Amino acid sequence: MKSEAIRSFESLTSEIGTREQAKAFKMGLTFEDRERLEMRARTARAEMIAGHIVDGILWVRTQFHRFGAWFKAGQRLRIAERQLMSMDDRMLADLGLTRGDVRFAVRRAAEGDAPQFDEVTGYVAPANQNLRHAA
Repeated sequence: MKSEAIRSFESLTSEIGTREQAKAFKMGLTFEDRERLEMRARTARAEMIAGHIVDGILWVRTQFHRFGAWFKAGQRLRIAERQLMSMDDRMLADLGLTRGDVRFAVRRAAEGDAPQFDEVTGYVAPANQNLRHAA
């Protein structure tokens, strides 16, 4: 039964002629039914394409907003680094930083890590815990 339906729709084309009208009538479809069926198929196709276009536009907009947020966050980090680098060594030492620690400390603070205080001395622990041993 399924194969009969497939065979009957294989002969459908958008060409209009007396022979085509006769075939459609033979299959049990009138010319008006065939036109309605074709119109529904075109409408469904147009709706599907429109949906994909809208989804694509929304995706591009989301990516654009993400890029803007990423760029603004990076700009804020660079401003913070520039402000710290403009301080002299003594001011940085008061904060527990050296010039080499500035970039690491700013990036680490941006990730949500707060500076750690030494419980005994009350001083801020160095931001960069890379211990180097003298040779």
